[in-house]
Amino acid sequence: MESIAIVGLDCHFPKVKNKEEFWQLLYKGQDAISLIPENRWKRNAFYNENPSETGCMNTQCGGFIENLNGG
Repeated sequence: MESIAIVGLDCHFPKVKNKEEFWQLLYKGQDAISLIPENRWKRNAFYNENPSETGCMNTQCGGFIENLNGG
C-alpha cells in the first residue's frame, strides 16, 4: 500500500459525522458506498445495466451524504 499525506481537511463524507470517523473508515479499509436511497430518487426507474442506453444510469450505488444542513 502506498503512503498518502492529507494536509488539510474540512469536508463532508458519506457514513461519517466528523474527521475522526473518516480516519477510522480509512484505517479499517471500509468504504461508504451504498445503494441510492429511495428518498433521493427511484433508482429502478433510471437503472439500466447497458451503459450505452440513453436517459439511464448503469449503477445503483453511490456515496450519499446525510444531514448536510446539520439537521
